[in-house]
Amino acid sequence: MSATDVLPIPGRELAKAVGEDELKRLLGLPRGFELAGDLRARADGARAWYAENGRPFAAVRRVGVSALEEERVLLEDGTELASAALSASLRSARGHALVVLAASAGREAADEARRAWAEDRPDEGFFLDRFGTAVTEALVHHVAMFLCRGASSAEETLLPHHSPGCGRWSLDDQPRLMSLLGGVPVDDDRTRLGPIELLPSGGLDPANSVLAVLGVTRLAAPSASLADLCRACDLAPCAFRRAPMARAARLEAG
Repeated sequence: MSATDVLPIPGRELAKAVGEDELKRLLGLPRGFELAGDLRARADGARAWYAENGRPFAAVRRVGVSALEEERVLLEDGTELASAALSASLRSARGHALVVLAASAGREAADEARRAWAEDRPDEGFFLDRFGTAVTEALVHHVAMFLCRGASSAEETLLPHHSPGCGRWSLDDQPRLMSLLGGVPVDDDRTRLGPIELLPSGGLDPANSVLAVLGVTRLAAPSASLADLCRACDLAPCAFRRAPMARAARLEAG
Protein backbone atom coordinates (compact mmCIF):
# COMPACT_ATOMS: atom_id res chain seq x y z
CA MET A 1 0.00 0.00 0.00
CA SER A 2 1.54 3.30 -1.07
CA ALA A 3 1.51 6.78 0.44
CA THR A 4 -0.59 9.57 -1.02
CA ASP A 5 1.09 11.47 -3.85
CA VAL A 6 0.13 14.99 -4.90
CA LEU A 7 0.60 15.42 -8.64
CA PRO A 8 1.82 18.84 -9.86
CA ILE A 9 -0.29 19.76 -12.90
CA PRO A 10 -0.26 23.38 -14.17
CA GLY A 11 -3.57 25.15 -14.60
CA ARG A 12 -2.46 26.49 -17.97
CA GLU A 13 -1.99 22.92 -19.24
CA LEU A 14 -5.50 21.92 -18.17
CA ALA A 15 -7.05 25.08 -19.59
CA LYS A 16 -5.68 24.07 -22.99
CA ALA A 17 -6.91 20.49 -22.51
CA VAL A 18 -10.57 21.49 -22.20
CA GLY A 19 -12.11 20.79 -25.60
CA GLU A 20 -14.71 23.02 -27.21
CA ASP A 21 -17.28 20.23 -27.42
CA GLU A 22 -16.76 19.38 -23.74
CA LEU A 23 -17.36 22.99 -22.73
CA LYS A 24 -20.47 23.28 -24.91
CA ARG A 25 -21.83 20.05 -23.40
CA LEU A 26 -21.48 21.46 -19.89
CA LEU A 27 -23.02 24.75 -20.99
CA GLY A 28 -26.04 22.79 -22.20
CA LEU A 29 -25.43 23.70 -25.85
CA PRO A 30 -25.73 21.33 -28.84
CA ARG A 31 -22.50 19.84 -30.18
CA GLY A 32 -22.92 21.59 -33.54
CA PHE A 33 -23.63 24.98 -31.96
CA GLU A 34 -21.07 27.64 -32.85
CA LEU A 35 -19.88 29.89 -30.06
CA ALA A 36 -19.87 33.44 -31.37
CA GLY A 37 -20.29 37.00 -30.19
CA ASP A 38 -20.83 37.36 -26.43
CA LEU A 39 -20.83 33.58 -25.92
CA ARG A 40 -17.42 33.29 -27.58
CA ALA A 41 -16.10 36.17 -25.48
CA ARG A 42 -17.36 34.57 -22.26
CA ALA A 43 -15.90 31.16 -23.12
CA ASP A 44 -12.53 32.61 -24.11
CA GLY A 45 -12.54 34.79 -21.00
CA ALA A 46 -13.14 31.81 -18.70
CA ARG A 47 -10.36 29.84 -20.39
CA ALA A 48 -7.92 32.75 -20.16
CA TRP A 49 -8.79 33.41 -16.51
CA TYR A 50 -8.24 29.80 -15.52
CA ALA A 51 -4.98 29.54 -17.49
CA GLU A 52 -3.66 32.52 -15.57
CA ASN A 53 -5.15 31.94 -12.12
CA GLY A 54 -6.38 28.35 -11.81
CA ARG A 55 -4.67 26.00 -9.36
CA PRO A 56 -5.84 22.43 -9.97
CA PHE A 57 -5.23 19.77 -7.35
CA ALA A 58 -4.82 16.02 -7.75
CA ALA A 59 -3.81 13.43 -5.15
CA VAL A 60 -3.60 9.64 -5.60
CA ARG A 61 -2.94 6.59 -3.49
CA ARG A 62 -2.73 2.93 -4.49
CA VAL A 63 -4.34 0.30 -2.23
CA GLY A 64 -4.43 -3.46 -2.74
CA VAL A 65 -7.71 -5.37 -2.95
CA SER A 66 -8.10 -8.27 -0.51
CA ALA A 67 -11.54 -9.59 -1.52
CA LEU A 68 -14.38 -8.89 -3.95
CA GLU A 69 -17.95 -9.63 -2.91
CA GLU A 70 -21.10 -9.02 -4.89
CA GLU A 71 -21.93 -5.78 -3.08
CA ARG A 72 -18.58 -4.85 -1.52
CA VAL A 73 -14.89 -4.33 -2.20
CA LEU A 74 -12.56 -5.16 0.71
CA LEU A 75 -9.17 -3.46 0.72
CA GLU A 76 -5.91 -4.62 2.27
CA ASP A 77 -6.03 -1.96 4.99
CA GLY A 78 -9.46 -3.18 6.15
CA THR A 79 -11.53 -0.51 4.38
CA GLU A 80 -14.83 -1.70 2.88
CA LEU A 81 -16.40 0.05 -0.11
CA ALA A 82 -20.08 -0.71 -0.66
CA SER A 83 -20.41 -0.53 -4.45
CA ALA A 84 -21.84 -3.36 -6.51
CA ALA A 85 -20.83 -1.59 -9.74
CA LEU A 86 -17.21 -1.19 -8.62
CA SER A 87 -17.05 -4.80 -7.45
CA ALA A 88 -18.49 -6.05 -10.75
CA SER A 89 -15.95 -4.01 -12.73
CA LEU A 90 -13.05 -5.38 -10.69
CA ARG A 91 -14.29 -8.97 -10.81
CA SER A 92 -14.77 -8.92 -14.57
CA ALA A 93 -11.25 -7.54 -15.11
CA ARG A 94 -9.59 -9.49 -12.28
CA GLY A 95 -8.64 -6.23 -10.63
CA HIS A 96 -6.12 -6.61 -7.82
CA ALA A 97 -5.71 -3.02 -6.63
CA LEU A 98 -7.33 0.40 -6.63
CA VAL A 99 -5.98 3.88 -7.20
CA VAL A 100 -7.90 6.33 -5.03
CA LEU A 101 -8.06 9.81 -6.57
CA ALA A 102 -9.03 13.28 -5.41
CA ALA A 103 -9.26 15.93 -8.12
CA SER A 104 -10.36 19.55 -8.07
CA ALA A 105 -10.29 22.60 -10.32
CA GLY A 106 -9.32 24.45 -7.14
CA ARG A 107 -10.78 27.12 -4.89
CA GLU A 108 -9.62 30.05 -7.00
CA ALA A 109 -12.08 29.41 -9.84
CA ALA A 110 -14.98 28.73 -7.45
CA ASP A 111 -14.25 31.92 -5.48
CA GLU A 112 -14.01 34.02 -8.63
CA ALA A 113 -17.30 32.61 -9.95
CA ARG A 114 -19.05 33.50 -6.67
CA ARG A 115 -17.47 36.95 -6.78
CA ALA A 116 -18.80 37.51 -10.32
CA TRP A 117 -22.33 36.56 -9.30
CA ALA A 118 -22.15 38.79 -6.22
CA GLU A 119 -20.99 41.70 -8.39
CA ASP A 120 -23.89 41.27 -10.82
CA ARG A 121 -21.75 39.60 -13.50
CA PRO A 122 -23.78 36.35 -13.74
CA ASP A 123 -22.65 35.41 -17.25
CA GLU A 124 -19.00 35.51 -16.27
CA GLY A 125 -19.74 33.53 -13.12
CA PHE A 126 -21.71 30.89 -15.00
CA PHE A 127 -19.08 30.39 -17.71
CA LEU A 128 -16.25 30.16 -15.18
CA ASP A 129 -18.21 27.67 -13.08
CA ARG A 130 -18.86 25.48 -16.13
CA PHE A 131 -15.25 25.79 -17.22
CA GLY A 132 -14.20 24.66 -13.75
CA THR A 133 -16.33 21.55 -14.14
CA ALA A 134 -14.70 20.86 -17.50
CA VAL A 135 -11.26 21.30 -15.91
CA THR A 136 -12.07 18.73 -13.21
CA GLU A 137 -13.21 16.19 -15.80
CA ALA A 138 -10.10 16.85 -17.89
CA LEU A 139 -7.97 16.48 -14.77
CA VAL A 140 -9.42 13.05 -13.94
CA HIS A 141 -8.77 11.89 -17.50
CA HIS A 142 -5.26 13.39 -17.49
CA VAL A 143 -4.33 11.65 -14.23
CA ALA A 144 -5.77 8.34 -15.43
CA MET A 145 -3.70 8.46 -18.62
CA PHE A 146 -0.57 9.46 -16.68
CA LEU A 147 -0.98 6.59 -14.22
CA CYS A 148 -1.83 4.14 -16.99
CA ARG A 149 1.41 4.96 -18.80
CA GLY A 150 3.34 4.52 -15.57
CA ALA A 151 1.68 1.17 -14.83
CA SER A 152 2.55 -0.26 -18.24
CA SER A 153 6.09 -1.13 -17.10
CA ALA A 154 4.53 -3.55 -14.57
CA GLU A 155 2.19 -4.89 -17.29
CA GLU A 156 -0.77 -3.26 -15.57
CA THR A 157 -3.46 -0.94 -16.81
CA LEU A 158 -6.24 1.11 -15.23
CA LEU A 159 -9.99 0.69 -15.54
CA PRO A 160 -12.52 3.53 -15.92
CA HIS A 161 -13.13 5.42 -12.69
CA HIS A 162 -16.08 5.10 -10.32
CA SER A 163 -17.24 7.77 -7.85
CA PRO A 164 -19.55 7.72 -4.83
CA GLY A 165 -22.81 9.48 -5.59
CA CYS A 166 -22.69 8.49 -9.25
CA GLY A 167 -25.07 5.70 -10.22
CA ARG A 168 -25.42 2.94 -7.64
CA TRP A 169 -22.58 3.97 -5.32
CA SER A 170 -23.79 5.84 -2.24
CA LEU A 171 -22.17 9.06 -1.03
CA ASP A 172 -21.74 7.25 2.31
CA ASP A 173 -18.35 6.04 1.07
CA GLN A 174 -16.97 9.55 0.51
CA PRO A 175 -15.44 9.70 4.03
CA ARG A 176 -13.73 6.34 3.45
CA LEU A 177 -12.04 7.59 0.28
CA MET A 178 -11.04 10.82 1.98
CA SER A 179 -9.57 8.83 4.86
CA LEU A 180 -7.62 6.59 2.47
CA LEU A 181 -6.06 9.70 0.96
CA GLY A 182 -5.08 11.07 4.35
CA GLY A 183 -7.71 13.77 4.80
CA VAL A 184 -7.29 15.82 7.97
CA PRO A 185 -10.25 16.74 10.23
CA VAL A 186 -11.02 20.46 10.21
CA ASP A 187 -13.68 20.17 12.91
CA ASP A 188 -16.27 17.61 14.00
CA ASP A 189 -18.08 17.82 10.64
CA ARG A 190 -15.50 18.45 7.93
CA THR A 191 -12.33 16.85 6.59
CA ARG A 192 -9.78 18.54 4.34
CA LEU A 193 -7.33 17.34 1.70
CA GLY A 194 -5.49 20.13 -0.08
CA PRO A 195 -8.16 22.64 -1.19
CA ILE A 196 -10.95 20.03 -0.93
CA GLU A 197 -13.27 19.83 2.08
CA LEU A 198 -15.65 16.93 2.65
CA LEU A 199 -18.93 18.26 4.08
CA PRO A 200 -21.30 16.43 6.46
CA SER A 201 -23.70 15.87 3.54
CA GLY A 202 -21.05 13.91 1.64
CA GLY A 203 -20.65 16.75 -0.82
CA LEU A 204 -17.34 18.42 -1.63
CA ASP A 205 -16.28 22.05 -1.42
CA PRO A 206 -15.34 23.52 -3.85
CA ALA A 207 -18.11 21.98 -5.91
CA ASN A 208 -15.88 21.27 -8.93
CA SER A 209 -14.11 18.47 -7.06
CA VAL A 210 -14.40 14.70 -7.13
CA LEU A 211 -13.31 11.60 -5.23
CA ALA A 212 -12.94 8.48 -7.36
CA VAL A 213 -11.28 5.09 -7.64
CA LEU A 214 -9.72 3.39 -10.65
CA GLY A 215 -9.27 -0.35 -10.71
CA VAL A 216 -5.87 -1.84 -11.55
CA THR A 217 -5.68 -4.99 -13.66
CA ARG A 218 -3.09 -7.08 -15.49
CA LEU A 219 -5.58 -8.01 -18.20
CA ALA A 220 -5.49 -6.18 -21.50
CA ALA A 221 -8.09 -3.43 -21.30
CA PRO A 222 -9.02 -1.08 -24.14
CA SER A 223 -8.35 2.59 -23.52
CA ALA A 224 -11.65 4.22 -22.60
CA SER A 225 -12.61 7.40 -24.43
CA LEU A 226 -14.70 10.04 -22.69
CA ALA A 227 -17.73 8.79 -24.61
CA ASP A 228 -17.01 5.22 -23.46
CA LEU A 229 -17.04 6.40 -19.85
CA CYS A 230 -20.54 7.78 -20.34
CA ARG A 231 -21.73 4.57 -21.97
CA ALA A 232 -20.53 2.56 -18.98
CA CYS A 233 -21.95 4.96 -16.36
CA ASP A 234 -25.30 3.96 -14.81
CA LEU A 235 -26.26 7.43 -13.58
CA ALA A 236 -29.80 8.11 -14.77
CA PRO A 237 -31.10 10.61 -15.56
CA CYS A 238 -28.08 12.71 -16.58
CA ALA A 239 -28.31 15.93 -18.59
CA PHE A 240 -24.64 15.91 -19.57
CA ARG A 241 -24.12 12.59 -21.34
CA ARG A 242 -21.70 12.46 -24.25
CA ALA A 243 -23.20 9.17 -25.45
CA PRO A 244 -26.25 7.02 -24.53
CA MET A 245 -25.93 4.55 -21.67
CA ALA A 246 -24.92 1.09 -22.91
CA ARG A 247 -27.45 -1.72 -22.62
CA ALA A 248 -25.40 -3.53 -19.96
CA ALA A 249 -25.31 -0.41 -17.79
CA ARG A 250 -29.06 0.08 -18.25
CA LEU A 251 -29.75 -3.48 -17.12
CA GLU A 252 -27.49 -3.10 -14.08
CA ALA A 253 -29.21 0.17 -13.17
CA GLY A 254 -32.44 -1.83 -13.19
